[in-house]
Amino acid sequence: MMLFQLGIDDTFKLGQFIGDRYVRTGFLRSPVSPSEILFLSRANSRCTHSAALVGSGMWAKNGDEELFNPVPIYSNVENDKVS
Repeated sequence: MMLFQLGIDDTFKLGQFIGDRYVRTGFLRSPVSPSEILFLSRANSRCTHSAALVGSGMWAKNGDEELFNPVPIYSNVENDKVS
């Protein structure tokens, strides 16, 4: 099952909110530093898509929703009891 557009928009906005709090205040580096942050996700498309949207929103430039800012996302299929 894929995310609906409303879920996509809200998840990206959540990333922007987190970015305002941690990236744009200087607590986390910009651009994203893999040694500083780790996104851990369930091994299914909805969860990894949501993680990518949050990360993209966190490092979006000036509210630009068109630019995709990839972040490292990890999952462990072997130990994932939900998927």
